[in-house]
Amino acid sequence: MFYDEKGLPEDYIFLDLNPNFEEMTGLKKEAILGQRVTKVLPGIREGNFESHDLRGGRGRA
Repeated sequence: MFYDEKGLPEDYIFLDLNPNFEEMTGLKKEAILGQRVTKVLPGIREGNFESHDLRGGRGRA
């Protein structure tokens, strides 16, 4: 997880995926591992990015 200067979540890198994510999104694990979410899903910043902080808030990069 990457945070901005205010401590709000800004981006993260895909470290692993489960099969359900692949099925729901059509994205393949081998194609996106190691990529930033903002590269893989360019419109994510227009969505509710803060909700991702609930799971990733412990491991800051």
